[in-house]
Amino acid sequence: MTEHHREADWFALTRKMRPLYDAQVRAGVAVCIDCHRPIVPGQRFAVGHRVSVKEGKARGWTKQQINDPSNLGPTHSARGGKGDGSRRCNEQGGGRIGGRARTTKQAEQKRRPDWRTW
Repeated sequence: MTEHHREADWFALTRKMRPLYDAQVRAGVAVCIDCHRPIVPGQRFAVGHRVSVKEGKARGWTKQQINDPSNLGPTHSARGGKGDGSRRCNEQGGGRIGGRARTTKQAEQKRRPDWRTW
């Protein structure tokens, strides 16, 4: 979980948005913002960002733009429901972002100056 997702205003926002998405899920019209597949009634979901926090910051977005309702939506979540066949789009997306950051950092650390150019 990133620092952004630990902040009180993010929790307040998700508490506000979750009932709206819950109504969509119960009506059978909710679509995952990550995989674009339907979220069926009874399936676990989370509130997620369409454009990730990291990517939004890279674009120069403010916190208000990142957390704008137009950048949020329901996403599949298997949190607490392992083994039930649920998709895990929200957790997998965060894992991909973290993995890319780690791989990039490791590659930069491996680069060493060429001693012949000194």
